[in-house]
Amino acid sequence: MTGKQGNFLRSIEEEFKVLMFFADYGGDRKNDYEKLIIFGGKRDRRGAELKVLSAVETKCPGHFAQFENEIMNRDLNDEDSGWKTEVLEFKEDELSFALGKNGGTRRKLERASGCLVQYIGHLALFSGWTEQRSKVKEYLKFLFDQLEGPVDVPDAAKRGDCTVLEIPQDCVGYITGNKRAALSSIEQDFG
Repeated sequence: MTGKQGNFLRSIEEEFKVLMFFADYGGDRKNDYEKLIIFGGKRDRRGAELKVLSAVETKCPGHFAQFENEIMNRDLNDEDSGWKTEVLEFKEDELSFALGKNGGTRRKLERASGCLVQYIGHLALFSGWTEQRSKVKEYLKFLFDQLEGPVDVPDAAKRGDCTVLEIPQDCVGYITGNKRAALSSIEQDFG
């Protein structure tokens, strides 16, 4: 988990603006587990937690299932109503598409919706406010709809999270770019 010279943990701290370290508080070490303590704001702590859990699940498959209820119920004790984590199970062919090259699609979904998005095994975890979770699930549906053909976005022009542009057909290739590079660059720049 720490990585070479602690680089993995430091990269998560930097990404989520948290402080993390391993500690044995209260002499509570059991069953060959160590406690990782995460300090910071609620959203940032949850983002770091989910990223760590994803990495642990990759290294030790089945780990998340042992603690899933405890992890998911943490939100129920939260003083802020509306914030929670939802789980969606992917089919085998959906996961790689939803993840994207080097996790790019996952990060785009996260930025566009404002919801934390992390994949643990074949599960997608969405942490955020009710509206954010609704958006990310809808965006994910649009993403999967692209596999079938043109996507229908009902009332697109009336949505507060959507801008519709009319692009001449002979410019679509230019806007999209080679292997979608130009469009991906715009998505990256503006979230």
